[in-house]
Amino acid sequence: MSRLCPLGGVAILIGVAIAGPCPAQLQSTLQAPATTGPALRESSSAFDAARGVTVLFAGLRLGFLRNEIYEWDGTDWSVSTVFPRPGPRGRPAIEFDAARGEIVMFGGVTSSGVFLNDTARYTGAAFPTATPATSPSARSGAAMAWDGDRQLIVMFGGFVAGGTDINDTWEWDGTNWTLRQAANTPGAPGPRGAHRLVYDPDRQQVVMFGGFSTPQFGTLNDSWQWNGTTWSALPTSNTPQRRCDQVMVFDSRRGRVLMYGGLTAFQQPGNIPVVLGDCWTLTAAGWEQKTVPGLPSPRSYALGAYDQQRDEIVMHSGFDNVTTTFSDTYLVQTTAPADMQAYGAGCTGSNGVPQLDAVSLPWLADDYSVAVSNVPGSTLGFMTLGLSATVWNGMPIPVDLTSFGLAGCDAWLGPNFSTVFVVQNGAGEWGTSVCNCAFAIGVQFSLQALVLDPGAPNTLGATMSNAQRATIGAW
Repeated sequence: MSRLCPLGGVAILIGVAIAGPCPAQLQSTLQAPATTGPALRESSSAFDAARGVTVLFAGLRLGFLRNEIYEWDGTDWSVSTVFPRPGPRGRPAIEFDAARGEIVMFGGVTSSGVFLNDTARYTGAAFPTATPATSPSARSGAAMAWDGDRQLIVMFGGFVAGGTDINDTWEWDGTNWTLRQAANTPGAPGPRGAHRLVYDPDRQQVVMFGGFSTPQFGTLNDSWQWNGTTWSALPTSNTPQRRCDQVMVFDSRRGRVLMYGGLTAFQQPGNIPVVLGDCWTLTAAGWEQKTVPGLPSPRSYALGAYDQQRDEIVMHSGFDNVTTTFSDTYLVQTTAPADMQAYGAGCTGSNGVPQLDAVSLPWLADDYSVAVSNVPGSTLGFMTLGLSATVWNGMPIPVDLTSFGLAGCDAWLGPNFSTVFVVQNGAGEWGTSVCNCAFAIGVQFSLQALVLDPGAPNTLGATMSNAQRATIGAW
């Protein structure tokens, strides 16, 4: 794919990156909340997008399993007073159900070693136990992910009674559990617990990494994806080290899975487990190790969630695998965010007013794209890019295009470059990738689409979209 590098007032398309690696823009910062968060192990976390808080539930604190609920509002910790609630436990699975605006919890294990199979729903005001017609078997250490395209929660695996693991796949639709793939199905990932699942909307797949295999008595480093029907191994290069109990989230603004830390234990007798402090991102090409200044010290059991409201990753607590259970809170943020903002207005064509929307954001050394809708079924379009959103050849923007045969249409940028894209079924998409060039960080440019439309009410036979103002970011 070609790469876009704004340079000297002109958008230059080149085939390769033209500069070396850029300085790290993603940074982790230790927080100093007024209320110190809990020191937890074997707990679970999820971001409640309905209320804008990260929720921690249950786990081991001061030597006892608890059923406490803590909430992070972006600045400080608070303790929920909601009762009744599910009983004390370790390693429950929790995930936010975006369709119903509630956090769903399943299972866990009690201090006496009893595995649980209860389902409960937390809204911030109540935490009632659900009564599904069908439930998965009792387990702890299962992993959940919210599948935003299919509007349900996916759950895989876990530790079960008898000192073993399971590898079945279940889905929660807000009312009931459905077994989607039975344990020991050929081609499925192996049994495990303490693994992590996230949903990657770009792949439209649930992604899984690692975990602990009791039969193999060691951690795993395999990557898998679930498409709603079957599991398949995720092709990847540069595979991260084996691990379990890591942080793994999907950063929706950057379109990346991010993984940090965990515990590695190799599958040979005598190996001493080691806590990890490395950071990885999953791109279309595979896993890439990421340098992030200020990350917490190496640890397992850290809790993590992507805060969609504040565009940051929250990480809390963890264990050094010796004596220390941490109570610190870190926020992972970029100092140079990418952005796309719509402005201006399109002009009427035969299928309404064309709309230009961002599909993905322009991050350094990454793909990005825009999509145009409300255009004729099959035609050609021209995507115009320009650095200026205020002036074109000395004329203030917007520029009336009536003299160009486009009555009723305005130019919302000073054009520097234009390229062709194809429209089919009333929509089209154009994309490229941004070069890995440090000088591009923070550069702004605009995009506007012109689409050929013989039915448009002007002499040129074309229509135009609104514009988008883009800012190149890095992380």
